[in-house]
Amino acid sequence: MSLRNAASIAKAVININRDDGVKKDRLVNIHLFSPCPVGWRATEEDSIKLCQIVVDTKYSPLWEAEKGILRLTHEVKNPKYVQEFIKLTNRFSHISPEDLSVLQKAADSHYVLTQKLMKS
Repeated sequence: MSLRNAASIAKAVININRDDGVKKDRLVNIHLFSPCPVGWRATEEDSIKLCQIVVDTKYSPLWEAEKGILRLTHEVKNPKYVQEFIKLTNRFSHISPEDLSVLQKAADSHYVLTQKLMKS
């Protein structure tokens, strides 16, 4: 995303509101995570829970980059297991315990990589 010459880039979810406002004088790219209850076979009532849990499990870390400076916008202090996210949907009902372990490791690794990128 950063190669598209956007002055600001952010990753967000629909339930965590940041009141920074959108800069109207430059290009802004926002990647918004929003669940699809029909496709994921989840209840509409769980949409906000899904957004929170996807962040709390480190499955989708929230970050932003402005003028080439990256930072986490929501630090996960007490992470939950990816299984907490998976059990709210039927989208992943076919996943075996072994696959779930691989998914957990991938989420953890991705979060560590994201943290490293923030420090560089």
